[in-house]
Amino acid sequence: MPIARHRLSRLATIVAAGALIICAFTPSPYVIREEGPAYDVLGTVTDEGQTETKTVLDITGAPTYPTTGSLYMLTVRVLGSPRAQPNWVQTASAWVDPTRTVLPLDAVYPPGQTFDDQERETTEQMTTSQQAAVDAALNHLGLEDAESKPQVQISLDKVGGPSAGMMFSLGIIDKLTPGSMTGGETIAGTGTIDAAGHVGPIGGIRQKVLTARDHGAPWFLVPEANCAELAGGIPDSVTVVSVASLDDALHALDTISTTKSVAGLPQCAR
Repeated sequence: MPIARHRLSRLATIVAAGALIICAFTPSPYVIREEGPAYDVLGTVTDEGQTETKTVLDITGAPTYPTTGSLYMLTVRVLGSPRAQPNWVQTASAWVDPTRTVLPLDAVYPPGQTFDDQERETTEQMTTSQQAAVDAALNHLGLEDAESKPQVQISLDKVGGPSAGMMFSLGIIDKLTPGSMTGGETIAGTGTIDAAGHVGPIGGIRQKVLTARDHGAPWFLVPEANCAELAGGIPDSVTVVSVASLDDALHALDTISTTKSVAGLPQCAR
């Protein structure tokens, strides 16, 4: 009897351990948001096959001018989808990682939306955002109705969503304006934009401020509406400037480029 009980106890332990292992690798109803790539809108980008390098902002039909420094637009990466959800081990690991955010699957993929549906939606958002960015920049420069209206081609494959709008506008204006608006500084930023130059909030701000840090950007321009989300999450090496419009962002660039500081500019609290 003692031997039988011992064997039963061992069997129960093995079964319980097996069940825990199975549960650990069962898909969870969550997705994980983490840092994504950054792109300098004043620079170039290489396609996925590493076969072709293009200028991110290619402008024709108007004089363009040399730029210096960098204007980084930032992205986030989402791990998980309705067809490939992260397991509980991956989800638990992300929960305790301050650089990542765990979100309910439905918060990213509404019920009934497939991975392909969202790919199409974010691609459409990027296309709309690019046109709004061009319109905002040309409106600011008074070129929206010019006979020889500049043509702007934005080359950025496999990036979706609307959050790069503000940085596209800044890059376009810099290229169409004599002198360097960055003063040679490395500046990151994020925010949607409409044709009138209003800057709107974006998702993944806590990941994006870390990407700004990782790309050596001491200055980070963010939508005013995102400031509260950054409390307690701003790295020591990054100063975050709050903007609500394209004019605000241009004023911030002018201040940073000429004074190498953010004196007098609104900042997000650490």
